[in-house]
Amino acid sequence: VSDYEATAPPSVTEYTLLPSGGMMDDGALVLGGSRLPFLLRELWVPVDEKDLEKRQKTLFRSTPSTWPLRGWVTSGFQSVNDPLQRRHLGLDIAAREGAPVIASGDGIVIFADWDQYLGWLVVVEHGYGFTTRYGHNSSIRVELGNRIRRGQIIALVGNTGRSSAPHLHYEVWMNGNPVNPRLYLPDVLRWDDLLS
Repeated sequence: VSDYEATAPPSVTEYTLLPSGGMMDDGALVLGGSRLPFLLRELWVPVDEKDLEKRQKTLFRSTPSTWPLRGWVTSGFQSVNDPLQRRHLGLDIAAREGAPVIASGDGIVIFADWDQYLGWLVVVEHGYGFTTRYGHNSSIRVELGNRIRRGQIIALVGNTGRSSAPHLHYEVWMNGNPVNPRLYLPDVLRWDDLLS
């Protein structure tokens, strides 16, 4: 080919507008005389990019992706299928007693009280299906219903409940099921990770 003409593709917002053509009564789109039943009216609604940006920021801030404590992981997530063995649904992070425990994402405190196994326990609902649990605390620094931000101190490390040494038991739940917290945490822990 010795000669060709190139044009830039249309912008994304042009794709979201209703193209020339018409709508059938059942909501199908007609383009160039062809009926396209799979292109329904809802797909051609203009996108509010500012709203999309806000939702993305909210999802980012709500995802539990920050280490809740600076310490050493002494026990990992174990999904055991043996009914005689108890599953370990989170991470145990050893630290000195009284060390600050921070929220790993934005959310609302849905539980801040005593639990017979996890001692002083804080449970945070983050939205988007995420819930986190922070157990064995020496004291709780938030109350039921508090809105919290990522990096906010919510408790202090302790040795309460069924515990043999000061540490934090940290769980992440997704849509009502426990998941490995390491899936959401950075591999390397830096002090800056706790402050972001």
